[in-house]
Amino acid sequence: AWGCPREFVDEFVMNASGADTGAFAKSSNGNIFFYYGEKKGKIYVSKNIHTKAEYTRLALQLDVCGNRERGIQSVLPHPRFADNGWVYVYRTLNMNGCVVGDRKNGPRNRLSRFTANRNSGMLDPDSEHFMFDTPPAIGGIHNGGAMKFGKDGLLYVTTGDGGKSSEGHSQDLSTLYGVIIRVTEDGKIPRGNPFQLGHHNGRLGVQCRSKGVVPSYQASGNTVCSEIFAYGFRNPFRMAMNEDAAGTVFHVGDVGAHTWEEINEVRGDRPGRNYGWKDQEGPCRNRGPSNIGACERKNGSPFTDPVYWYQHISFEEGGAVTGGAFVPQSARWPAHFTGNYLYTDFIFKKMFHLIPDAQRECRNPDECGGALPSPAYRNETFCDIGERVVDMFFGPYGNNGGQALYYIFWENGGGLRRIRFTGSANAQPEAVVSASKTEGIRKNEEITFSAVGSSDPDGDRVTYEWIFGDGSTGRGQRVSHGYGKRGTYDVRLIVHDGELYDEAFLKISVGQPPSVTIVTPRDGASFRVDQRFKLVAEAFDDTGKAITHDGGATVFEWNVKQHHADHFHPYLTGVRGNGVILTAPAPEDFIAATNSYLEVVLKVTHEGLSREVSRRIMPKKVYLDFDAFPPNGKQKIMLDEYEVTLPATVMSWENHQLAVTVPDQLPWVFQAWEHGVTRDHIITVPARSGSANWEFTAKFQRTNIYPRPFNPDVINPQCTSNQPCGPCQGHCFEDTDCGEGLVCFQKQIRGQKVPGCQGVDRSSTWWCTYQAFIDGTVDENGKPEPEDDPAEPPEDDGPPERPPPGSGPELPVPAPAPYVEIPLKGGDMVLEPTCRIASGGPCSVCQGHCEVDDDCGDGLVCYNNGRGGLVPGCIGRDYSATKWCARKELVPDTPHGDINIPIPRKPVRECSSQSQCQRCEGHCDSDDECLNGLKCHKKASRGERVPGCLVPDNSATSWCIPKQGGEPTGRRELDEIPVVASSEPLARTTASLRRG
Repeated sequence: AWGCPREFVDEFVMNASGADTGAFAKSSNGNIFFYYGEKKGKIYVSKNIHTKAEYTRLALQLDVCGNRERGIQSVLPHPRFADNGWVYVYRTLNMNGCVVGDRKNGPRNRLSRFTANRNSGMLDPDSEHFMFDTPPAIGGIHNGGAMKFGKDGLLYVTTGDGGKSSEGHSQDLSTLYGVIIRVTEDGKIPRGNPFQLGHHNGRLGVQCRSKGVVPSYQASGNTVCSEIFAYGFRNPFRMAMNEDAAGTVFHVGDVGAHTWEEINEVRGDRPGRNYGWKDQEGPCRNRGPSNIGACERKNGSPFTDPVYWYQHISFEEGGAVTGGAFVPQSARWPAHFTGNYLYTDFIFKKMFHLIPDAQRECRNPDECGGALPSPAYRNETFCDIGERVVDMFFGPYGNNGGQALYYIFWENGGGLRRIRFTGSANAQPEAVVSASKTEGIRKNEEITFSAVGSSDPDGDRVTYEWIFGDGSTGRGQRVSHGYGKRGTYDVRLIVHDGELYDEAFLKISVGQPPSVTIVTPRDGASFRVDQRFKLVAEAFDDTGKAITHDGGATVFEWNVKQHHADHFHPYLTGVRGNGVILTAPAPEDFIAATNSYLEVVLKVTHEGLSREVSRRIMPKKVYLDFDAFPPNGKQKIMLDEYEVTLPATVMSWENHQLAVTVPDQLPWVFQAWEHGVTRDHIITVPARSGSANWEFTAKFQRTNIYPRPFNPDVINPQCTSNQPCGPCQGHCFEDTDCGEGLVCFQKQIRGQKVPGCQGVDRSSTWWCTYQAFIDGTVDENGKPEPEDDPAEPPEDDGPPERPPPGSGPELPVPAPAPYVEIPLKGGDMVLEPTCRIASGGPCSVCQGHCEVDDDCGDGLVCYNNGRGGLVPGCIGRDYSATKWCARKELVPDTPHGDINIPIPRKPVRECSSQSQCQRCEGHCDSDDECLNGLKCHKKASRGERVPGCLVPDNSATSWCIPKQGGEPTGRRELDEIPVVASSEPLARTTASLRRG
C-alpha cells in the first residue's frame, strides 16, 4: 500500500497541473513565495503556501518549445532574494519551429535572470539578464537544467548530452553538452574553474556562452569552454545541495540509459572531474544492454565513480532518478535521517533513503565474489508515494521555522504535495471517495457522495469534510449534493482524526461531455521515422451538433506520449487546434526500438465539459541480419552505440538512421565499406518489402604484427596505434587491444606519463604497456627497483612463428630502434624537452606535441601533419594524429617549404642530416647525448665519412656512433609494420535485410 512511516504524513498542498519544477523564496517583508514552472512556458507564484496559501498568480509567460522534454526546466530564486529579487530560469527557446534533429539552428536552452516585485512576487519580463545558451537540444531530450547555488556563492547548472549519446558530446570540452557549468551570479567565469580563460596547461579557455560551443574563430584542437566545472554526464536531471556540509557539496542524479542510474557527488573544491558518460555508466564500462547482470571495470580508470548506483530491473523495467534532497538539521527529523540523502525514481514511484554502509562497498567485480559492484550505501524505501515525481526539495512549513519535504508530481492531474515529520505515534488516516454518478449529470440532480472506504489505522474516530467545488461544503460519511450549472467540478474529501488528515479528490461533470473521435491517424495505423501525420478529430455536443476548435468555448488539445517499456517521454505537449502536424520520432536508442510506441491523446473541452480519447500507433519494425565471415562467434559490431556479437538479428524502425560502427576484429583490421564509406556509417533502414537486394559489406585485412619480446634496453618515448616499440606499445581502449603480456594504461589526465615510456605523451590517448611498469616493480629502463631483488630480464625467445603460407610475404622482424635525446634551444614554450618521433629516432626540427602555435617555442609553428603524414624536417612518419612543433622555415608554403623528404619503403642507403641509417644514430654535441654503447663522433671537416655509415655525410653535423665503430651488419625498413594486403577481403561483415 502507498504511504510513509507512521511518524510522517504525506499531504496534498495545491493543484499545479503541468508543473515540472519549483522553489521557495523569502521576501524582505517576510512573505514566502513559491515559484513553479510549466513545460509550456508559464511561471506561477503562490504566496505563503507553507501556512495557508493566499493566492496563486501567473508571474511570467515565456515563449518556449514545449515539445518532447523541452520547456521550463528549472526556476531558482537567488539566496539573497530578499535583497535583490532575482529569479533564474532555465528554458528551451522557441526557435526554428521547435524542430528536432537540427544541430546548427535547433532550439537551444537558455539561462536567464529576472527581477521580481518583492511584494507581489511578479516577475518583470523586461528585466531579463542573459547568462548563457547551450548548444541545440538535438533530440529534444536530455536537457538537464538543474540549478543550485553553492556555499561558495557560485551558481552550478547541469546540462544534458542533447539526446545524441552516440556522438560523444559529454566528453567534448569544446561544447556545453553533458556538463556542470559553474558561473558567478552574473554569468561570468569565476576563479577556480578548471579551464580558466586564456592559455593554461596546453589549453585555450574561452567563453562559450553565446552558442554553447567554442566560437568558430577560436576553435582548435585544444580550445575548451571555461564555463565547464565537471563533465561526463548523460541527463543530470536534478541536483541537491547539502546545506549542512562544511563546503559546497551536492549530489547530481544522472538518468541512465538501459543499465544503471547514478547519484554523483560533486564538490566545489574538486574541479575538472570526468564522470564517465558515455564510456562509463554507473561503476562499469558502458556496454549498453549487455551490462545488465554484468560489469566490466578498469583499474586506473580516469573517471569518477558515482557515490551510489542501482541497476534497472530488466530491459523492460528501467529506472529514472528524477529528484533528490539532503535532509537538513532544520527539518527536525529523526537523527538517523539528518544529513542523509533521499531520492525518488520516476518509474518505481517511490522515495528511497540512502544509509551509509561502508561494509557493503565493493567496486572490483573480481573481489566481489562474482557479485556486481556495490556502493558504500544501502537504500531503504522511505515512502511508497504512487506518483511520478519530477522535482523534490525541502521548504518552509508552519510559522515556527520548521521544514517539510515538498515534491511535484505529474499523475492524477499533477500538483504539489509535502511530507512532514509529526513525531507522533498517531498514524495518518486514509481518505477514499466515491460517487453515485460522475458524468452525464443533469442540472440540480442529487448525487450521493460517500467516504465509506476511508479508514484510520489506529481506529481513531474521524470526521469527514466535503468541498464540492461550487462554493458549497458538507459534513458526514455520506452526503448528497446537486449542481445548478453545467461544468466540471473538483470534489475534495478531507478525513481528519483530530491531529492528522488525508484528502481524496473526484471530478464531476454536470451536463453531457462532447463525444469525440480521432479521425487520423486511423485506428491500427503505423509509422516510419520522420513520417508526417495530420492529427484530425471530430466532436459533437450533447444535441448531436458538430463542434469545432475555436480556442474559446471549444478547445481541442493534443498530447503525444512516446512510450518506452513501462514509462513514457512527452513528445508533443498541449498543442491546440485541429489538423496539427505530427512528425514521427526515431527510437530513443537501440533497445527502445523493441519496446516503444506512440500514444496520441486528445482532450476536447466544450462549455466547461471535457472528454479525453487516445489512440496507439506502432512503429513499422524491420528485422536486420548482421553476419561475419569467417564466423567465430566473437566478431563485434556497434549499433546505435551498443555492442552486438555477430551473427545477430536485430529490430529497428523503417527509415531510422541506424549508426553502424565496425571495430577492428584483431588480427583483422577494418579496411572499408564496400560502397566506400568510413568506419562510422549511417544506414537508413529500408521498408520491409521490396528490398531483397539491400546489403552492405565491410571489408577487413589481416595484419601480421610481430610482437617484440620484452627488451628493457629499448624504451621509446612515442608509440603509435600500428607500430609496436618496446614496452610502450600503442593506442588502446581495453586490455584486449594490447599484445600478449601487455595491459591498457588509462590516463587520468592529458599529458600523464605512460609507465615504461621515456618522456610524456601530451595527448589523452591510452597506451599499452607492461604491468610491471604500472606496478613499479621495475623502473622505466626495465631494471628492478632498488628495494627489490635483482631480477633477470625475460628470456628472449626470438621472433614469433611466421604466418602460415599464403597469408602474406615473408618479412623480416624489425630490430629494436634506439633513440637519442637532443636538447633544444628554441624557447621556453616547447612542450617536449627533446625531439622525438614515432619510430624513436632523432631529428633536428621536430620539437614536440602541440595544439596551437603558442605551444611552440621561438621560430616554431604547430604543424598538423595528419595521421601518418610527415612532419617537415623529421625523419620517419608519425602514425598518430598528433600535431608537432616544427621550424617555421621548413613548413610548406614558406620560403623553404620544399624540405619535406618522403620516406621510401626500402632500406635507407645513406646517412645525412635529413635521414638516418642503422648505425648512424643521430645529432649530438657530446657523449652525454648518446645512448649507452654510443659516443659522439665530431667531424674534423664537412663531408667526413661517419664510421658505420654507407656514404659520406656532406654536413658538418656530429653524430652518435657505436663506441666500437664498424660497418653496419644489416639494414631495416623504417616502416616497422608488416601488412599483408590483398585485393580481395580476407574477412567481411555483412548487414542485410530479412523480410518480415
